[in-house]
Amino acid sequence: MAINPVKIDDAFSYCTQVAEGDIPAIVAAGYKTLINNRPDAEDGAGQPTTPALRAAAEAAGLYFIALPVIPNQISAGQVAETSA
Repeated sequence: MAINPVKIDDAFSYCTQVAEGDIPAIVAAGYKTLINNRPDAEDGAGQPTTPALRAAAEAAGLYFIALPVIPNQISAGQVAETSA
């Protein structure tokens, strides 16, 4: 899957679900942090797990944050943690 980041501002972009194979492109694009907002198995067994994404991201030198959210149930604390 190719990543197609959408730039919000100079410090923040978002994209669709990434896979471990997307990590080199994320690093090459200059990103320093990867935030995974999807709960494990949200979209079935084909979705990468948080531990697999964390391992790939950290091996590539990215800071990894797991902050799973459920649509329409996002808390103020989750918003604050994402913007920190």
